[in-house]
Amino acid sequence: MPIDATLVRLLLTTRFPQWADLPLAPVQQSGMDNATFRLGHDLSVPLPRYPHRAGRA
Repeated sequence: MPIDATLVRLLLTTRFPQWADLPLAPVQQSGMDNATFRLGHDLSVPLPRYPHRAGRA
């Protein structure tokens, strides 16, 4: 499953609805292990790219 703004918005709407309407933008220089998105002016959303980084094998 690709990690994109649509997925992040869905996760926010489901888990953190109070933040779901904040501006969302991908960080162009994300790390190797995480895809990172800016959320509003002060927050970020890092999502693991690989299952073993999410605590699953």
